[in-house]
Amino acid sequence: MRAVWRRFRARLPSRVRSVVDLAVATVKDSGDDRITGLASEIAFWVLLSLPAVSIAMVSLAGLLDPVLGSDARAQLIERIEEIAAQVFRQQTVDDVIAAMLDRLLVEGSPSVFSISFLVAVFTASRILRVVVLAVTIAYDLDEERPTWMARVLGLVFSVIGLILGVVLVPLVVAGPQLGYIVERRWGLAALPLGEIWTIAYWPVAVVVLTLVVAALFHWATPRRTPFYRDLPGAVLATGGGLAVSALLRLYTDTAFGGDAVYAPLAAPLAILVWVWSVAIVLLFGAELNAEIEKAHPSNGWPPPRRRSPAELGASGLARVRRFTGPARRE
Repeated sequence: MRAVWRRFRARLPSRVRSVVDLAVATVKDSGDDRITGLASEIAFWVLLSLPAVSIAMVSLAGLLDPVLGSDARAQLIERIEEIAAQVFRQQTVDDVIAAMLDRLLVEGSPSVFSISFLVAVFTASRILRVVVLAVTIAYDLDEERPTWMARVLGLVFSVIGLILGVVLVPLVVAGPQLGYIVERRWGLAALPLGEIWTIAYWPVAVVVLTLVVAALFHWATPRRTPFYRDLPGAVLATGGGLAVSALLRLYTDTAFGGDAVYAPLAAPLAILVWVWSVAIVLLFGAELNAEIEKAHPSNGWPPPRRRSPAELGASGLARVRRFTGPARRE
């Protein structure tokens, strides 16, 4: 089998051979790093923190009442349900997502400065701490940062994410209608802003999402490459996430539609599988970036070789001796 593969590979053009080698190395390294297990850990923390993140986002929407109107939170919830309906079956949206968000709207959300909101931010930071560790492993790097720094980094990423949420909430709430809203508010009816934004809405959303993923790859690792070197994996992760969402919608419509025996389990299973699948393609994008760096190193790469358990044990013993001093003889 290997001989057949070698002959097939030798007949490929050099550029095609490089792409094939890159794809094979990425798949192999993904298996070695057990990205499916890392994705499971990410999915667990995402689902555990989902109520807290929902509270934080709905609270932030309240800051935009002067801009978007007094019903900004209701508009945000309605828009989230519309987007979720593109990924999940309507039953999943109604039973889980809409029920949780509507309860937040009815009972009221805590203010941005309340203790509940701060707890929500702290809980959400655990997601990003796990993501940072998983991306570091995918990049074949050793975690050189102390534990407290990893915690602070996760908290900083959470705050940055919430700030981005404040900026992006108007785009989510208004959706493709943002151009028409700007025309009415600013008296720019002579300009075709509504038509332009309706066409550009989803491309802009995809580009922004890709840049956010690239920024995560760039800042999550202890050793950074130039930002543009993180874009290939970000493009793969974004495109893979969209493809996974479409395939999951098709699968759930087929497997859980009608009077299927497992129809009552469709809602929680669909959300769990979606988060897990998106986490896999995210880490696969990180693996792609790592393989590109191995094939074409930039400044500071390739990363230092991972030490064996014996070497790690010797290093730990040396640290103990350094702090405790030489052994005393009785």
